[in-house]
Amino acid sequence: MRRLAVLGATFALIVSGCSDSDDRTGGPEEPDPHNEADETYVEVVRGQLGWTAQIADLAAERSGSPDVEELAAEIAQETDDLREPFDDLFEEWDIPEVIYSLRGILPPPRMEPDPDFLELQDATGAEFDRLWVDVMTEQVESTISSTEKVLENGENSELRGLAEEVADVHDDWLEELEEL
Repeated sequence: MRRLAVLGATFALIVSGCSDSDDRTGGPEEPDPHNEADETYVEVVRGQLGWTAQIADLAAERSGSPDVEELAAEIAQETDDLREPFDDLFEEWDIPEVIYSLRGILPPPRMEPDPDFLELQDATGAEFDRLWVDVMTEQVESTISSTEKVLENGENSELRGLAEEVADVHDDWLEELEEL
């Protein structure tokens, strides 16, 4: 009889623990859906943020302006912070490399270095600073354009939040670039 009482008490604890659960459906929580536009955005923005970081890093060696160096350092740091959740989604969703070129959304990645980047690598001082502002502005605008597309066509709420953060940060950078 004592065994039956212990089993009954254990069962009661299990049942009461289950009834306090936040999951009222009784099943596993459905993952936040994502579509092709979401996957493409994750792939594209990972590349754009990587490219932005490379452009920003050049300023430490070549700039003649403390203002450019300061903004470049800020962009490099924030780019690293922004990229991490995109890397996580890229792995979580098991997105194949260069998905965007396979889907015909963007041209395939360049096999040759970008001429503007090569020019940046050769420039120094005021010449570098002028060119850096132009190249970085173009890069930031490109990322904003990609972000607008996913906000129109994507369906994943987590990615939507990330995209809005990317848009805000890039809008701030664009304002700062215009002031230089």
